[in-house]
Amino acid sequence: MSTVSVTGQFPDVPVRIYIWESDGTYPTTAIDSIDIPDGELRLIDVSDRNITVAAGQDFHVGFSLIDTNPAPPETLWIYMDNGGEMPQNRSGLYDDGQWKTLSEYYGTDYNFLIRAETRGMSVATVAISPLTIPDGTAGMEYDMVLGAAGGTAPYTWSITSGAMPDGIVLDAEGKMSGIPAEVGDYHFTVGVSDAGLPGLSDFQHYDMAVGYICGNAANDNSINVADAVFIINYIFKGGPPPAILDAGDANCDRAINIADAVYLINYIFQGGPALCCP
Repeated sequence: MSTVSVTGQFPDVPVRIYIWESDGTYPTTAIDSIDIPDGELRLIDVSDRNITVAAGQDFHVGFSLIDTNPAPPETLWIYMDNGGEMPQNRSGLYDDGQWKTLSEYYGTDYNFLIRAETRGMSVATVAISPLTIPDGTAGMEYDMVLGAAGGTAPYTWSITSGAMPDGIVLDAEGKMSGIPAEVGDYHFTVGVSDAGLPGLSDFQHYDMAVGYICGNAANDNSINVADAVFIINYIFKGGPPPAILDAGDANCDRAINIADAVYLINYIFQGGPALCCP
């Protein structure tokens, strides 16, 4: 930890700032403290204290008056976030064996700005990007290239959990491509490892929704007369069905028939009602 900053209105008396362990109760074990003889709340350099905070470790900042006059003995101010247990999670003080909010003690509330700044050693990492990916359309080509920053190339890519849509694959270069075959919501985690020793790795969870274009029976990524012709060919001439059956159900009657072709023609040429797929 490099600095602690407390900004607020307070009596001009000597104070002692504390860095406390944070376990949701107050007070807890003090990690360290710094005396401020002039009582000026400002940016305090604590870099020479060698205070270390592990990743994910919680801490909080508080202070007390060094001189017990005008404050009673054992008076301690603690400033907390919403992880605290004080009423309304407000800043409070410990006085005469009990915790009170500043409003209860002084009859009014005070606003304080507190900042603790940490500095960590540079650690080699590898990171996947982007953090989100586009959704797909069933029957349509999907192409997305993932990247890796840091570490040592070449990288090794894999799906570590979940499953991508059928029809889409992740290749050795981190490229996701193919034609999704089924409509649905898919959740999967991609992992990447570098070639360094020791090796570095990263994991990124992705969500992908695969939908379809209503009325796009011909599977050409547009709505036109070819879709009506496709349905007619399917019904009367034994042609192939729409790649996504629901996409051919233009009137939303849960069936693929001539009514869908008529509905499409009316929509395209006569300004008929909007397409309605399941």
